[in-house]
Amino acid sequence: MAHQTYKNTNIDESGIVHRAKAGDKAALSEIIRKYEKKIYNYALHFVHNREDAEDILQETFLSVVKAIDSFKGQSRLSTWIYKIATNAALMKLRSPGSAKREFESFDEDNIDLSRNYIEINRRLSESPFEMVKNKEIIEKIMQHLKDLPTKYRSVFLLRDVEGFSTDEVSKMLNMTVPAVKSNLRRARIALRDKLADYLSGE
Repeated sequence: MAHQTYKNTNIDESGIVHRAKAGDKAALSEIIRKYEKKIYNYALHFVHNREDAEDILQETFLSVVKAIDSFKGQSRLSTWIYKIATNAALMKLRSPGSAKREFESFDEDNIDLSRNYIEINRRLSESPFEMVKNKEIIEKIMQHLKDLPTKYRSVFLLRDVEGFSTDEVSKMLNMTVPAVKSNLRRARIALRDKLADYLSGE
């Protein structure tokens, strides 16, 4: 799938889902257009490999198309889609050969330089870092994310990078709210410790 930016992302969620359930292919295409770049970036951050990220993207939207009738609207559509993507990513990490694939550096076009990275910098330190919104520091964060246990990595990506609430992350990962908070705190501490020397200029 092409990874391009679409300006019209404020779709009527309930209306588009209703149309998709009725078999409207244009509605399904609209959902895919809205989320494909976001899911690709999320998958790339999760597995650190473009080929695997492409597989996760494809598997995610195949599942969305097949299971759209099961979406009950009890959560945001984005929460449901990211849960599907997370399950696909976890399955990919467990697949043979996944651990042997090398980390790939990120092109700027594949990095979402969003406001969330400002918040990440703030949360990783007791005092805010000077904002370093560039490819190099984001690549450092992603390299170290690779070394985190999967439960820390998934919580950190969903909460701090993608911006979901603690309650939403809890539901997506089938994890209690206290467990989400604990894993997030440990992920932040681990990343802060790994990045401390680099960010201090040592």
